[in-house]
Amino acid sequence: FPSHDSKAKLLADNNLLNVELTNVSISPSFDKDITEYTGYADNAIEYFDITPYSSDKGALIEVNGVVCGYGRTITSIPLLVGNNENSIVVTSESGVSKTYNFNINRLALLNNLVATENSTETPKLQYFTHKPQKFLGG
Repeated sequence: FPSHDSKAKLLADNNLLNVELTNVSISPSFDKDITEYTGYADNAIEYFDITPYSSDKGALIEVNGVVCGYGRTITSIPLLVGNNENSIVVTSESGVSKTYNFNINRLALLNNLVATENSTETPKLQYFTHKPQKFLGG
């Protein structure tokens, strides 16, 4: 006989269907079955946004501990220079959770182009010229 328990009818789907990240590129490409991602952002990027889409629109979605709905964007997530750990937790209607981790690395400025705080000198850029050379083969 079929069960009339309402909990039995709850979906167990705790997958992300897709995720959109602004100003960040991730690797590998998103796949619902892969839960670990590495991403990179240029040094000029101080914030990024995440928009998650779960397979089941009734699933609970949390981005870095903040509850959001299907397709709702969490904006202005700060990016410090170096590694930034971010997570999306999808909890199915039946209560089973799945965590997707996004380790985003904000790149540092090139040291030779940045003056130190204590420096009183103006940084100098060096230019290199390349003169074409003829090679005589034999």
